[in-house]
Amino acid sequence: GCIFSSVPLLDPVSAENLPIPENITSKISLRAAGDEIAFVRFRIFAGQDLRNVKITWNSFRDAQGNKIPEADIDVRILHPWGKNHQADILATDLRIPFAGYLKNYADAERFIPEIPSNTSRDILACVRISPQQKPGVYTGKIIIAPEKASASELEAAVEVLPFRLSRTGKDVGFFSHMVLFNPNGPAIGSRGAMFYNGRETEKSFAEAVRLITDHGFNFLVQPVYANGPFAPEYTRKILKLCKDGGLKRIALGGSEHIIIANLFASGQENILKQQRELLTNRLDAAVDAAREYGFEKCYIYGSDEPHTMVDIQRNDTI
Repeated sequence: GCIFSSVPLLDPVSAENLPIPENITSKISLRAAGDEIAFVRFRIFAGQDLRNVKITWNSFRDAQGNKIPEADIDVRILHPWGKNHQADILATDLRIPFAGYLKNYADAERFIPEIPSNTSRDILACVRISPQQKPGVYTGKIIIAPEKASASELEAAVEVLPFRLSRTGKDVGFFSHMVLFNPNGPAIGSRGAMFYNGRETEKSFAEAVRLITDHGFNFLVQPVYANGPFAPEYTRKILKLCKDGGLKRIALGGSEHIIIANLFASGQENILKQQRELLTNRLDAAVDAAREYGFEKCYIYGSDEPHTMVDIQRNDTI
């Protein structure tokens, strides 16, 4: 029903990709040290129409019976996203529409409704090695099971190295676009919403921060928009969620929505002064909250990629 081939991690994702003969394989492998997350990618090529394809995997164990915890192994379907394929979704069940906050999406079964004959699907396997994992080679299988067709098994081996990676003391940043949803705010996607109403719940935001820190990031660039930029109550809420997720370093975005380009036109001096005072008061409140929550660093993020003199004036003002 299908054949497997190895694929470089950054290879473009496309259903039209054909397997390269020398990359056809029946086994994938990767190496990882303690406190490391490692990825390996492979391609399923359908020799016939495959429908209702379920992807599962069994336990990964070494020769002594030691096991990599099931929660530390994940398999995702790489699914192109966006009109111009700007990114790839790490998908689970392709029957679920990818829109809004998908509660329990990670726990859904791995399911592909159809892989037409002579097309392919790319799969990403992820393994997180805890610092306590015993060194050795752990083996398991990933099973591709179409409806009314024979299942195919791909052998997988994970070599756990006998040392642990140390965390860096340098800033390793993640640029976030997360905004909490306010049911009383403008509707998502409406003209009035702009950046001021998002799709995240507090629970989904907290889970995202946990994943960000778990993947080794220690610095977050995070917008604080709600009822206007740097609204004090909303800003405190974001900072607390970040603090609870283990972050100690943050850059807060949104000041460029207070110090807008039009303020530097002739005749706008008084309004610019008012907006400067507004920004000063809101930044004071934000920095006080960051200190209260124990942040080591709190930066204020200005206008993105300043290209004009007005952009530079805005950032100088901020």
